[in-house]
Amino acid sequence: MSVTFISIGSLKRFFNNMTNGKDRLVVEDQEGRSLKVVCQEIGLPVNLISLYIVNGKAESKDYILQHGDEIKLIAAMGGG
Repeated sequence: MSVTFISIGSLKRFFNNMTNGKDRLVVEDQEGRSLKVVCQEIGLPVNLISLYIVNGKAESKDYILQHGDEIKLIAAMGGG
C-alpha cells in the first residue's frame, strides 16, 4: 500500500535529495495518517506548502491518506 507525492515548483529541491532528482516520491504504509504528519516525517517544509492537491482535489493538511492517493504539493509564493 502506497501513496505518491509530487513536488511542484520550489519544493522540487527538497525532493532532489530524497529521489535522485525525480519529482515523485512513493511512500509505503502511510494510509490512515494525515498529510501534515507524513510530510513532516519525510522532511518536507510544511510551512512552505500552501496547497495540497489529492487526486485532483484541494485538501487540507489534515486529510487522512488512503491507498493509491496521488498528492501534489504546491509551495507558497511571494512577490510584489
